Amino acid sequence: MTNDNFTNTLLNMLNCIEHITEQCNQLIHFETNSGNALQVRNVFSNLSKMTEQYYNHLISKPLISIAIEPPESFADILADIDNNLEYGLTVSQLCKKYHTYPKKLQDQFLCYLGMSIGQYIHEKKVQQAQYYLQSTNLSMQEISIQVGFSSTQNFCRFFKSATNISPLKFRQMKTITKLKDNCEIT
Repeated sequence: MTNDNFTNTLLNMLNCIEHITEQCNQLIHFETNSGNALQVRNVFSNLSKMTEQYYNHLISKPLISIAIEPPESFADILADIDNNLEYGLTVSQLCKKYHTYPKKLQDQFLCYLGMSIGQYIHEKKVQQAQYYLQSTNLSMQEISIQVGFSSTQNFCRFFKSATNISPLKFRQMKTITKLKDNCEIT
């Protein structure tokens, strides 16, 4: 949002607050000087509508739109996780290595990536497993070790819960797709 837009938004907000204040003053005047319930009800209705419009305006457009660049150390943390999936780095190990606190690290993941550390690691393991399944001839046991699982059974359960397909079927589907692509090319 540019400075002009920001200033205009603030001015609109101030005008809206002024109107709300006027409505409140009218309400106080009517309550103290007359017993006309209809007028009081109308003032409340107008106040309610204006408040709703103001609220809808606030939630529909952020006041300030700032792209926050993650610090270099955050990029290092991501690279560390990506390059060491097989070792199963823990949050406490990452915090110790990068001199931070678990809450701060979790907040950074939520802020910069929109997901928790666990979700990020989960996503990376799935991506890495898919890569190995479609691009290599590694066994299921070798792939499970490469993505940080101590047993093939745990890896297969994890992969199926994440993708709704077993690793073996995923590999077979990708192999069939490659064969079809190769046949169409020639």
